[in-house]
Amino acid sequence: MLQLTDLGFETIGDLALGQPVRSFIHTGKVKDGTEIAALTLDRPTPNVRYPVFRMIMDVAIRHAAGPRGQDRTALVELIENLIAEVECVMIEIYSVLS
Repeated sequence: MLQLTDLGFETIGDLALGQPVRSFIHTGKVKDGTEIAALTLDRPTPNVRYPVFRMIMDVAIRHAAGPRGQDRTALVELIENLIAEVECVMIEIYSVLS
């Protein structure tokens, strides 16, 4: 699954005054043909420009909600936490054996 870290359509141009802009990001499972991101407008806007699109996503795993209600964790974060835990255990083992 994908987890959004940052999303932005910057400097959107040639819109009608007050025209609302919405962006969509898919955060579920991904398969061939999945729409990942979209910019939606409330009416046809043929000359719309968005020269800068920025998106940072992490590969994540879904799990039961934790104390803060979070139901997914980025794999990078999970691996960092596991490494930290293993290091703590190794330090304890080393202190007992020394």
